[in-house]
Amino acid sequence: MASRIRPAAGDQRRATNRYEPSKSPAIDNPDMYVSPAVRSIREHPLEDESISLLVRAADDIDELRERVEAAGGTVEDELEFETLAVSVQQTDVGTIAELAGIESIETDRTLTMDADGAGEDVSSSGE
Repeated sequence: MASRIRPAAGDQRRATNRYEPSKSPAIDNPDMYVSPAVRSIREHPLEDESISLLVRAADDIDELRERVEAAGGTVEDELEFETLAVSVQQTDVGTIAELAGIESIETDRTLTMDADGAGEDVSSSGE
C-alpha cells in the first residue's frame, strides 16, 4: 500500500495563483481583485500622470460612483457587469483601491487585445 507524504507541522504551503485577490494591508477588502498593473501603479505612481481604470462594483454601482468621485476620480462611463470606467491621477490610485464596495480594479488595457493575445500587462511598444 502506498503511503502519502504529508508536510511537517508548520510547513503547510498553499499553491498561489497569479490572479489571487490582493492581500495588501492597504486594501480593506481582501477578496477584492487588484491587477498586477494596478498594484504596481499604486506602489510606484508617476506624478502628473493619469490612468484609466475599470472598477467593478461588489454591491451598489451608484454608491461606488459617488465614492470614486469623492476620492478624486472621474467616472467616464458605466460599462457592462456593474463596471465603471474611471480616470484618476496615478497618485490617487491607492485611494481609489481602498474604497468600499469594489469587487475588482484593473487598468482599461484589459479591454485591448494585440496580436499576441495580451492585454493589460504586456505592451509591444515598451510602455
